[in-house]
Amino acid sequence: MERTMNIDVVVVGGGPAGLLAAGYAAMQGARVTLLEKNAQIGRKLRITGKGRCNITNSMPMGHYPEHLHGDVELLKEAFTLLDNSGIVAIIEKQGVPTVVERGTRVYPASGKAADVAGALERWCSAQGVSIQLNSTVQEVTRNGEGLWSVRATAGGHQPIELTAQCVVVATGGMGYPGSGSTGDGYRFAENAGHRLGRILPGLVGFCTIPTFGVQERFTVKNVGLSAMMGNKEIGRTFGDVEITPEGIGGPAVLQLSRAVQLAERKGVYPTLVLDLKPALSEEKLQARITRDFASRPGDTFASILRGFVPAPLVRRVGAEARIPLKDVGSKLGQSAVLALQRALKGIKLQVTQSEGWPRAVVTIGGIGVKELNPSTLESLCQSGLYFCGEVLDVDGDTGGFNLQIAYSTGALAGQSAGKRCVPAEHSN
Repeated sequence: MERTMNIDVVVVGGGPAGLLAAGYAAMQGARVTLLEKNAQIGRKLRITGKGRCNITNSMPMGHYPEHLHGDVELLKEAFTLLDNSGIVAIIEKQGVPTVVERGTRVYPASGKAADVAGALERWCSAQGVSIQLNSTVQEVTRNGEGLWSVRATAGGHQPIELTAQCVVVATGGMGYPGSGSTGDGYRFAENAGHRLGRILPGLVGFCTIPTFGVQERFTVKNVGLSAMMGNKEIGRTFGDVEITPEGIGGPAVLQLSRAVQLAERKGVYPTLVLDLKPALSEEKLQARITRDFASRPGDTFASILRGFVPAPLVRRVGAEARIPLKDVGSKLGQSAVLALQRALKGIKLQVTQSEGWPRAVVTIGGIGVKELNPSTLESLCQSGLYFCGEVLDVDGDTGGFNLQIAYSTGALAGQSAGKRCVPAEHSN
């Protein structure tokens, strides 16, 4: 077995958290090696935002807590060290200009997530970090000398062992496992003595009963969506939804997915209620339906309904209203008006399960504030062991918040590890 000595910090994982951790550790003067299991850095980052990468959110950091969930206490020091303007500055200095869209969402001007991944890799390398690709870590343990032993395979087969004073675990969560996020960090944490709660897919769509009977995914814009547990509303949002063969997804659903998943922890999935006409009150919608029925006496209900909803939704809305699609306008009275109004304002979908890890953007749950020092992100179970990024029990809404969590916690964990390894008088 090849043994590599004289390393101060090993960072496991080459996503945004790992790159920032490695760079900030090296900035303290530490000798740093980053191990990445894939053949390229930032594989998940390269596909985020449908390949565009919502880098961060430019809203004032003081408003971030409104969009964060879990143990947000872990983020105070991290956000102080590296905020949204800080990460934008790092990326732009690497030759990748940014633009702000849809209010406060920051994207690369090129619209290419790969440019962001490349910028962070160049920045990390410029700090003196040794980046080793195709290096899968199997085990992180203490050796007899009180140092950390990191056992891995390089190139898919060659065993290597790195000995270091500190290890930063930045392996990501379990979402998009095809990108390499397979939950390794949770295994390392448990082996070090940490206790983890249940891990759930986050920012994810759902399978429902009934479905819409479609064969392909398509988007319905500007709808209202609420999640109900019996008569209690546990969440409400507005936006675009994606109708799928199995159920429902898209931005509005992702915003409610955390509430839905946490409700399931109690044993029962909630019901989603879809409002296809949120801009119209019940009275105004009834008036419009009445006019359409009266003005189109010879048209079928199916034809009239296409004036209210996209064609793929006609059968589902008709079934919800319990009106035969072949009925003509002249036969549709006040009871049909009320039935269609109720259907358009309240299609009920019983959630049966999430779309699972393959489509989950983030992970709900992880290593919590009771397990770590929030000022350094060092383990309270094992000194010299740090965690950052998606392995932490904190997640955010869509809009760049989760990536900012990754950058900031990576920076804090890396800086803390670097300072631990390098005496203050020798650090940069």
